[in-house]
Amino acid sequence: MKDLLAFLKSKFSEITSAHYEHFLKPELTLVEEGHVTLTMTVLPEHSNIAGFVHGGVFAGLADVAMALTCLSVHKQVVTTDMNISYIRNVVVGESVTVQGYLLQAGRQLMRTRCEIYSGETLLVSATGTFFITGAVALHEKTKD
Repeated sequence: MKDLLAFLKSKFSEITSAHYEHFLKPELTLVEEGHVTLTMTVLPEHSNIAGFVHGGVFAGLADVAMALTCLSVHKQVVTTDMNISYIRNVVVGESVTVQGYLLQAGRQLMRTRCEIYSGETLLVSATGTFFITGAVALHEKTKD
């Protein structure tokens, strides 16, 4: 489990340094096979005109968490579809916790679920389907 966490943290660091995830600034805090936890502090650039988190930020976080969940079982994936329900919202400065879960893994598709919380309050519920593009070795070399 420790190797999996180290591997995914390394991969996650590589991804978040140069891609869309850099804008979100999430932190990977827990990795188990088929489950990941991220945290993120809501920044001013994450807010909409009303001062709440923009829905696209929550959608992006859910997508990242669910893709990482697939990666936790050594599968490289791309999103094929995502369904998201916005239940509550938070303002700048609040911290959110993002839970990603693997529901089903087939030969070509993986199904996942994500929940985003502020404390015990459910903010967002999402499901996603991902197409498997390949396998990832646990000790795959990352770019330096």
